[in-house]
Amino acid sequence: KPFDFFEIQVYGTTIQVQCPKDGNPGQYFQCQINAEDIIHDTKAMKYNNNNLVRTVCAKDLKFRWMNNSKTDDAIVDQSLEEDDIVFVRHLTFQEGKDKRLPTGILSLVSATEATFNSTIEDDETKKEKKASGDDEKSTVVTFNTISDVQVKPLEEKLRWFHAVCKDLGGGGNCQKDGNNLIKLVIRREHLMQDSIKAVMSMGKEHLRMPWCIEFIHEPGVDWGGVTREWFQLVSQQLFNPKNNGLWVCSPNNPMNLAINPSSASACDVDYLLYFRFAGRLLGRALFDQQIVKGGHLASYLYKHFLGLPITMQDLADYDYDFYVALRKLRDIDDFSELFLDFTVTEQQDDSKPTSVEIITGGCNKSVTKHNLKEYYRALLQYRVLERTKLQTTELVLGFLDVIPEAPLAIFDSNELESTLCGLPIIDVEDWKANTVYSGAFSTGKEEPVQWFWEIVTVDFDNEQRSRLLQFVTGSSGVSLSGFASLGGFVLEGDTTASTDRFPKARTCFNRLIMPCYKTKDELLSKFKTAISLSLVGFGMN
Repeated sequence: KPFDFFEIQVYGTTIQVQCPKDGNPGQYFQCQINAEDIIHDTKAMKYNNNNLVRTVCAKDLKFRWMNNSKTDDAIVDQSLEEDDIVFVRHLTFQEGKDKRLPTGILSLVSATEATFNSTIEDDETKKEKKASGDDEKSTVVTFNTISDVQVKPLEEKLRWFHAVCKDLGGGGNCQKDGNNLIKLVIRREHLMQDSIKAVMSMGKEHLRMPWCIEFIHEPGVDWGGVTREWFQLVSQQLFNPKNNGLWVCSPNNPMNLAINPSSASACDVDYLLYFRFAGRLLGRALFDQQIVKGGHLASYLYKHFLGLPITMQDLADYDYDFYVALRKLRDIDDFSELFLDFTVTEQQDDSKPTSVEIITGGCNKSVTKHNLKEYYRALLQYRVLERTKLQTTELVLGFLDVIPEAPLAIFDSNELESTLCGLPIIDVEDWKANTVYSGAFSTGKEEPVQWFWEIVTVDFDNEQRSRLLQFVTGSSGVSLSGFASLGGFVLEGDTTASTDRFPKARTCFNRLIMPCYKTKDELLSKFKTAISLSLVGFGMN
C-alpha cells in the first residue's frame, strides 16, 4: 500500500524501502540506494521456525526483525495459526526529573516493527570524538562484532561480553581497583533498606564502576567473597514471593516467577522502586559475573530484557492450563452462548472482582469465530505486559541502566537465565531416581531409554544438561530438595511418532515425549537440535 515500508535484500543485506504514494500491487518502481548503506558479510540471526530473522537495517544501523518466509500469507490471513502472533517490546527512553533515573515508555509492537540498538559508545570516547571529529573512535561495540559473537558457544559469548563490560566501566570489586571504586556500607539487620538506598542513589557511570561491599562492624575485607554473599542474601530476599508482594509463582513451575499484578496493594513499600532495584540488581549481576538466588523469571520477562519475540508459547510456558483453554476455543463454531467479550476479570486481594478491557471498547465487543485471532493477540499482550506495565517498565529500565542494549543481542533467553541463576550441577542419579516411565517406555529398560541416560550422563556437558532440564521443566535448575520437588519427571515413548521427529515437552507436567529412535546417534542428534532451539517452544517438526 502507499507509504508502507518493506524490506529488500541487497548483497545479503536488508534495506528498508518505502512504497511511493501512488504505488499499487504489481507495479514496478525504482529506488536509489547509497553504496555506503550496503553492509557486507553480516550474519542474520535466525530466531525460530516463525521465519523471523534479526538483521541490521542500513538506514539507522539498528537491529530489526524481518519475516524471511517466501510468502507473506501468514501475515495477512486470519487463520488461527499461532506462529504469526508475535510481539517484541519497544522502549522509548525519556529523561526523568532525576538524571540518575531515566524513564521510558514500554509497549509491545509487531516483531517487524521493533528496533534494537546494535552499537554502543562510552561517554569518555564520545567527548573525544566530539573534540577530534573521529566518528569511529567512540564505538565500543558494532553490529558486525555482535553478528560474529552471537553464533559462538555460551562460554565464548560470556568471555566477549565481560570484556565489553570492562571497557564500559570495569565492574568487579576493590580487589581489582582500590583507587576507583564505589563502597556500599550495609547493615545486616537492614539489608534490603540499605542496599536499595545505596544502589538507587547511583547514576549509570557508578553502576558500572567497581564495587566494594562492607558490612558494618564486621572485619571482612571484600576480595570478592563479601560481594558474592551480598548478592546471594539480597537476591534471596528480593525474589522470595513469600517475603513481599512483588512476585507470584508460575502455575506450571513454582520456581519460575512473574510480576504480581496486585503488587501495588500487596507490597507495603514503594513497589515501583523495588522493581527498578530488581532490574539493576540483575543487570549488575550479569555485568559483574555474579549469581542471583531464586531469580528464575518467566521466559517472557527475559525476552523483554533482550528484545526477543514473544509468542503464545511463552504464555503456555507460564500458564499451560490457561493456554489449553484458549486453544479449545478454536473448536467452537457458535460463540453466542459463551457471552465472551474482550475483557478479563481481575481481583486484587480481598477486593471485589473487576472487569478490565483488553482493547478499547472491549466490553462492547463480543468474541466470535472471525475475530478469535484478534482476541488471542489482545490476551497475549495483556498477560505479558499490559497487566503489569508499570512494574515491567521499571524492571527493564533498571536492567538497562547497567547493561546497554547492543551487547545483550548475543544471548537468548535460556542463556540469560542460566548465566544469571547459574548452571546447576545436575545430579543425574537423582534425576533417574525420580523418573516415571510411560507409553512405550513401561519399564525404563528399553534401549532408547538407556541411550537417553547415556547421552545425559556421558555425551552432554553441564550446560547441555541444564538446557535439557529447561526444555522439559521450564527452568534450568531444581530446588535444594532435588528432583523430588518437581513432583516427578516423566519420560514417555511415543510409538505413533516418526523417528524423524524431534522430542516434545509438556512443561506443565515435567513430561518428555520422544519417538522410539532406532539408533543412539539419531537420538543424540535430535536432542542436541531440540535443546539448542528450545527458546522457540516445543513440538517442532
